Amino acid sequence: MIAKFPGDITQQHVRNFLDCCRTRKLPNGDVYIGHRSAQACLLAVQAYEERRTLHFDEQREEVLPL
Repeated sequence: MIAKFPGDITQQHVRNFLDCCRTRKLPNGDVYIGHRSAQACLLAVQAYEERRTLHFDEQREEVLPL
């Protein structure tokens, strides 16, 4: 099922981006939040495929060896 949104959602993203450029605030879809969200999913897939628990160093962003 495809959900339809009223209006042009691209226009809303551009407006938010330009507002952030003017005010120096973080955008609605901050890159860091997207990075961490995707990282969690990718680590889950890796753990599943390797059939093991992964130990992850958040500071270095590395999977620690066994």
